[in-house]
Amino acid sequence: IEDVPNPGVVAVVKELQHKFPIVVVTGRDTTQAAVTKQWLVNQGITPTEFYFRTEGDYRKGVEVKNELINQVLKKYDIVTIFEDCEPIVEMFRDMGLTVLQPNKGL
Repeated sequence: IEDVPNPGVVAVVKELQHKFPIVVVTGRDTTQAAVTKQWLVNQGITPTEFYFRTEGDYRKGVEVKNELINQVLKKYDIVTIFEDCEPIVEMFRDMGLTVLQPNKGL
């Protein structure tokens, strides 16, 4: 993964992981699971659980993340979400979830 870490997000998540479960919900599909997990470990982040898009699922990110976040909500009380994509941020906020938007993305 060539993503550049956001130092502020990394610092906050590293602190939060001492008090809360860190659950990663990503639009990446399961073929990217190993590299995604390793990238996070390289940043010092050890998530409790991951939710990936199913391989071959070409729906829009907002549809996928809606489905995945509803799975998460069955298991966890969400304290906050970090999300860049504007339509997904709006969807999560419309669901009553607290969203921190580090960057503005499509």
